[in-house]
Amino acid sequence: RGCPMTCAFCQWGDQRADRVYGAEYLTAHLRGMQRARVNNVFFTDAAFNLSARGFRNLMEAERAVGALSNCIVRGHFYPTHVKEEHLEFLALVREAQVSIGIQSFDPEVLRALGRPFDPVRFERVLRELRGRIPIDVELIYGLPGDNPDSFRRTLDKTMELADGVRIFFPLVLPDALLERVDEFAIRFDPETFEVQECRGWSARDLRDGWERLVRLTEGLHNHVIASNWLGFVTPSAVSRSGGERPAQDVAPIPAELVEPLTTSLGEAVSGWSIAGARRDSEALLVDLGCPTGTLVLEVLPSREGARSFARRDGFAYSYRGTVDRSTVGQLGRVIDAIHPATVRLLAATSGR
Repeated sequence: RGCPMTCAFCQWGDQRADRVYGAEYLTAHLRGMQRARVNNVFFTDAAFNLSARGFRNLMEAERAVGALSNCIVRGHFYPTHVKEEHLEFLALVREAQVSIGIQSFDPEVLRALGRPFDPVRFERVLRELRGRIPIDVELIYGLPGDNPDSFRRTLDKTMELADGVRIFFPLVLPDALLERVDEFAIRFDPETFEVQECRGWSARDLRDGWERLVRLTEGLHNHVIASNWLGFVTPSAVSRSGGERPAQDVAPIPAELVEPLTTSLGEAVSGWSIAGARRDSEALLVDLGCPTGTLVLEVLPSREGARSFARRDGFAYSYRGTVDRSTVGQLGRVIDAIHPATVRLLAATSGR
């Protein structure tokens, strides 16, 4: 528990990193998860591979129980410490979704922020992982000491190497950048803790650059645009999966055909509604109203290796729009409620 590093942008603080759960405890915990039929697991420690002792205990427990073989497992890797044993662990789980927090490809920026990083080794590791598990790379936009040109190079490199990208707006957190505001000439919003300007970034740089990132994200596959972070699947990953689809004319679907979707959703999930649906040659696009605004739900036949938010009976569901944690949880229930009617609507409109 905890992290052995003290990166200036991170709020792990002074939690000790030498305390780990034993194999016996983890075995009991995994058995409890197995009895409860858990099928989604999030690792909330710093990374799978930052504690060799903790990882060995987890491997021993999983080999004894096999609970994770039925789970989607989400977690983080520290970028340059990936070994074969970590990949062997991921091979034990049903599906792995791994994030790697790079933050920046500029070694000088990371060095100033207390983050050791070997870019050459990292690129080698990432190329070794490609095709074995999907990799999301996380970046922080507007880090003190970085600048717009350097971040652009980081993003270009990330788009080339990663399957998915998440970009976070910087926060001035206690036990982190808040302790170094003078050193990095940071001005920040005292209510949101968002950086307003800092060394390397003027207020205009931060504002205009973020707007450009939003516009870029809007045009990419399976994108998410939230208040202080963005996410998308990279074009190179879509191409590798065979999922690149040419732009098609999108035709609205008559209201009477959409009515079964509306009826099936009903009051199943409070605060959600269906505003309409459209169809191109392959996908069904459903316009959803939700507590955070609007989402577009894209439904199409699933492809091996192509990424999606959810899969049901050979169909893949992805979304476009802004979500938060509660919205994401509700969206799964919305899909469950409308899925049978969605399949029928896809069949009924297949010639459109």
